[in-house]
Amino acid sequence: MTTGILGTALLGLNAARTSLNTTSLNISNVDTTGYHRQITMVTTNTPMSSSTGSIGTGVNVSSIVRAYNSFLEKQVLSTQGQVSNYETYTQYATQLNSILGSQDSTLSSAMSGFFSSVQNLASASDPTSTAARQSLLSAATTLASQFSSVSSSLGDIATNVNQQVTSIAAQVTNYAKSIANLNQQIAASQAGGSANDTSTNALMDQRDAAVSALNKLVNVTVLDQGRSGYNVYVGNGEPLVVGTQVNAMVASANPSDPTQLQPAIQIGSNAVVLDSSQITGGQLGGLLSFRNDMLVPTQRELGTIAYSLASTMNSINAQGYDLYGAAGGNFFSTPTVQDPIANLKNTGNGVLSLTLTDSNKLANSDYKLSFDGTNYTVTRMSDGTSYSNSSLAALSSTVSANEGFSLTLNSGTIKSGDTYLIRPTQYSAASLSVAITDVNKIAAAGQGVTASAAGGNTGTATISGASLSSTVTRPVANVPITLTYASATGTFTVTDSTSATLGTFSYTSGSPITFNGISVTVTGAPANGDSFTVTNSGASAGNSDNSNALLMANLQTQKVLSNGSNTLSSEFTQLVTQNATQESSATSNQSAYQALNTQATSAQQSFSGVNLDEEAANLIKYQQAYQAAAKVMQVASTLFDTILNSLQ
Repeated sequence: MTTGILGTALLGLNAARTSLNTTSLNISNVDTTGYHRQITMVTTNTPMSSSTGSIGTGVNVSSIVRAYNSFLEKQVLSTQGQVSNYETYTQYATQLNSILGSQDSTLSSAMSGFFSSVQNLASASDPTSTAARQSLLSAATTLASQFSSVSSSLGDIATNVNQQVTSIAAQVTNYAKSIANLNQQIAASQAGGSANDTSTNALMDQRDAAVSALNKLVNVTVLDQGRSGYNVYVGNGEPLVVGTQVNAMVASANPSDPTQLQPAIQIGSNAVVLDSSQITGGQLGGLLSFRNDMLVPTQRELGTIAYSLASTMNSINAQGYDLYGAAGGNFFSTPTVQDPIANLKNTGNGVLSLTLTDSNKLANSDYKLSFDGTNYTVTRMSDGTSYSNSSLAALSSTVSANEGFSLTLNSGTIKSGDTYLIRPTQYSAASLSVAITDVNKIAAAGQGVTASAAGGNTGTATISGASLSSTVTRPVANVPITLTYASATGTFTVTDSTSATLGTFSYTSGSPITFNGISVTVTGAPANGDSFTVTNSGASAGNSDNSNALLMANLQTQKVLSNGSNTLSSEFTQLVTQNATQESSATSNQSAYQALNTQATSAQQSFSGVNLDEEAANLIKYQQAYQAAAKVMQVASTLFDTILNSLQ
C-alpha cells in the first residue's frame, strides 16, 4: 500500500477520476430507459500508526452503487400494472360497444323495423296483403341476421381473447427466463468480486427493466433474495422465477368452461390454472376482467333476448290461423340452448341436458350445479342465491319455477364434488332464424270465429258479433256451422259440418244466439231459408281478421324479460347502457392510474434518475478534486526533490 503524502494524493486522484467516470456514465445515460443513476461511494482508508499517533492514509473507492429505492420502484410497478390493466379493458370494451352501439345501432334499428312491420300488418285494412306480409318476413330475416352477425362478432372477440392469453403467457415465460438468466449473471459478477460496480449495476438495471415489462403483462410480486436474485410470483404466490429456476406460464383450458383459455403455471408435470380473481393487473388482468365482466354477460343476455323473441312470437303465431286456414306454426326457429358444462376435474361421468322453461325468469348470471354426495345445489353466481335438494328431479322442479330452466341427467353418474357450469342462452342468438318462408303462413288471424251471410239470402238480415267463450277448445271443431232460418216457426236451426243439430233458437232481432260456447247476433228481417255460416278465423283465404297480428304487435310493449321488468327493446337498451357505463368506468380508472403512475414515476426519477444540472455540478466538483490531488502530488514531488538536493 502506497503511503505518505504521495500515496494519499494518488488515492485521491484515483477516487476523483472514478467519480468523474461515474458522472460521465450518468450523463451519457440520461435518456436510457430503466437506467438508475450511479454513485461512487468512498471511505477513509485505515490510518497508519506512527510514533506520533495515527496518520491518515487517504481515501478508498468502496463501491459504485445505484440510486435505488425499493418502495418507489414498487409504487411505479403497481400503478403501471393497473394502467396496462385498464388500457386493455378499455380497448376491448370499446370494440364490444362499437358492435352493439347505441339506440341507433344496426341491431336496435332492426328490432324497431321488425315491430314496425308487425304493426303495419296488424293495422292494415287488409291483413291478407302479400306486400305487408312480405315486408314482415323481410324485417324478421334482417333482425335474425343481425342477431347472428352480432353473435359472430362477439365470438370473434372471444377467440381473440384466447389468442391473447396464449400470446401473453409466452411473453411472460420469456421475461421470466430473462430474469432468471440475469439473476445468474449478477450472482456470478458478485461472486467474482464485482459486487458493486458499473457492470453489475447495468445487469441489475436490465433485470428491473425485465420485471417492469413483465408487470405490464401480469401483476407480479417480487422478492429480492440478495445474492440469490429475484424471486417472482404470480396469482396467490405461484412461483414464476425462483433464483435461476423458471416455471413457464402456459394457456390452459378453464376447468369450468373449456372454451375459455386461462393462464396456468407449469410446475413440473402439473399445470396450476390461475383463477381470474388472482390476476388483478397487467394486460392479462384486463383481458380476463373484460371477458368475465362484459363479454360473457353480453353473449348471455343477447341470447336471452333472441330466445325470448323467438319463443313468444312462436307462441303467438301458433295460436292464430294462416291464410290456408291452418293453425300457425313457428315463426322463428327455436334458438338452441346450451346444456350444462361438466367441470374438467369431475370424477363422475354424468351428462346433463337443460330445458329452458321460461326465459322471463332467467337472471343475467351464470349458474353452478354442485353435488356434495348428499344434496344437489344450483347457485346463481351473481348474488349467491341457491336451491338444494337430495333429488335432482325435485331440485329441477324448484329451479324451473324460480329461474326458468330445468335439468335432466341423461346418462352416467354425478359423484361427490362434481360441478357443472350453466349458461343456457350464451350462444342462442347465433341460431336465430326465420322458420316461415311462405307469407301465407303468417297466422295474422286469431283463434276466434267469424260469421257471414250466405250469398243467396233474400232477406235483409245481417250477422255480427261472432265470439267464443274462454272455455271453448280452439280451433272449433266441425266447422262450418250453419244457422238456417224458418219463417213458419220464427227460429234458427243450427247444424255443424257433420249435419248434427246443435239447437233450435227463437229469433229476436239484435238478440245474441248462443250455442256450444259460440255467440252471434243476427239483426234485421231474414227470409225463409236464409242461412248464415260460422267458421274459424283465418279458415279461408281473403279473411280480414287481424286479431292475432295485434297480439304480435303488442309484444313490443310486453314486459317479457327480467321477471316482467323489461320489454325486449328495453332489455337491449339496458344491456347497451350497462356496457357503456363499464367502458366509461374503465376509462376513468385508466386516467386515474395514469396520473398516479406519473406521480410515482416522477418520485422515482427524482431519486433514481439523472439530473443534468446535478451532474454538471459534480463534474466541476470532481474536476477540482482531481486537480487538487494532482497539485498535492506536484507538491510531494517538489518536496522529494528538495530532500534529494539537500542530501547532495
